[in-house]
Amino acid sequence: MTLWKKRLTGLISFSSIVFIILIVLLFSENDLQSQQKSETEKESASLEAAPTVWDDLTVRQQDNGSWDNDLETTVIASNALTQNIDLMNEGNEKINWQMNQSELEEKIESNTQSVEDAQKWTVSNYEKDVPLTTQNHLSYQIGVAFRQQNIDSESIINLSQDTNDVILSFQSPNGSWYGDVQQTSFSIYVLKRSNLTNFNAITAGESWLISRQENNSWGGILNDTFALLALHNSTYNMEPVAERLITQQWTNGSFGDLETTAWAVIALSLYDVPGSREAATYARQWLSQQENVSDRHLALISLAESEYLTNEATRIEGMRDIHKDKGPPTLLLVFLGIVGGIIVILSIMFVRLSERNVFDGVRKNIYDFVKEHPGVNQNALMRRLDISSSSIRHHLKILKRYDHVLAYNDGRYIRYYANRNGYSIYTNGNNYKEIISVLRKHTAANIVKYIMENPNITQSNLAEALNLHPSTVHWHTKLLLSSKIISVKRAGKSVQYQINGPLDIDRLLSLAS
Repeated sequence: MTLWKKRLTGLISFSSIVFIILIVLLFSENDLQSQQKSETEKESASLEAAPTVWDDLTVRQQDNGSWDNDLETTVIASNALTQNIDLMNEGNEKINWQMNQSELEEKIESNTQSVEDAQKWTVSNYEKDVPLTTQNHLSYQIGVAFRQQNIDSESIINLSQDTNDVILSFQSPNGSWYGDVQQTSFSIYVLKRSNLTNFNAITAGESWLISRQENNSWGGILNDTFALLALHNSTYNMEPVAERLITQQWTNGSFGDLETTAWAVIALSLYDVPGSREAATYARQWLSQQENVSDRHLALISLAESEYLTNEATRIEGMRDIHKDKGPPTLLLVFLGIVGGIIVILSIMFVRLSERNVFDGVRKNIYDFVKEHPGVNQNALMRRLDISSSSIRHHLKILKRYDHVLAYNDGRYIRYYANRNGYSIYTNGNNYKEIISVLRKHTAANIVKYIMENPNITQSNLAEALNLHPSTVHWHTKLLLSSKIISVKRAGKSVQYQINGPLDIDRLLSLAS
């Protein structure tokens, strides 16, 4: 057989094998995507609301617009109805409301009137000079909710700003509120919801809160629940805390009492960990079975239902975006299998085409944010760009595949860096990913800044100057030493800290901020 015939035979054989493999992969991928889409639609269809819980709530509203003439109860009830309005405005697209469009519109109109009445009562009865309590926190929260609805916006914006200032004024230098886990957690939670400029206060509060945990707990189910709310989308990995909370659910579905159970439903609906959705659903069932409850407890049940449905609808929408982004399997693959030898060239062209489209849409925003904030983690990206966890994972995976971003595991978080960034020039060849990851820790960065201003300072003086526990300083300085950001020298019995000379620490701190 001549050489060209051998080559032709080999080419035909190769093309046939590739063709068969591609056909199998084509149908397998199509089946998998169809199955995933079907599961998503099934989850969406099963997301049913129970309108009676909000109906019962509106029936109990008094003629003056309040619930039980109580600020806290009125705030919770109004917040629940406000979110309910947002959900119903989506119609039956995300949630099965078990009612037609005209009935939905009637409910929206009725609930909007209830919210307007409650808003007027709240503005006239709010006193900003009372000591900071849960009532102040919730008053602030309703200010945010009303502003979103654009109802009596001027008075509500003033209320939001006033209560924001009150909450900030009671923050201690160590970042906490009254040195209390619940007060600090709830303060962080409402400040995050405000959309106002509270970043430094939130960061300080988060650092204090993280320093108080032991073995993924803050001492009690309610404390852990509030911590989950406060530290959601923070730099601290809260998934083990959520998993621990799930193990403490009672056999009847509750988490002890009604209030704790309601907040647990809200907290667990924020986290996508094994068993979280099942635990939240089971707790919802327990809440729906409670009878003869007070106005306040009914308001909490309604708030838990609104928050749960909002978070579940967001999660399902994120899953739909992923399936939409994947798109249907292209028939171009079949054509490539037929042409045999040309398949290699066409495959390369196809890959390059995909690479040119890497920065389409939201991925460009993600890449730019990673480039501007080296060492950012997934939770921070979700919070700052308002993207669901499933979507952010999908887009980061694509950016990593094409070597546009690098991932670095610092032992607790996965942090991301733009590739080919040139940061090594600031670290004298040391591991820039490790150094920037350490400097992104608020306490570590503060320690470094203080050492820069006060070289040769001792550990005890650091703790005193920064109002930190000595064990906290010891842990962070050990981390700074291992990453070669600082060095030590001995002066008698004392150990003194100084910045490693070759590092461009000012530039590194700027990159990590």
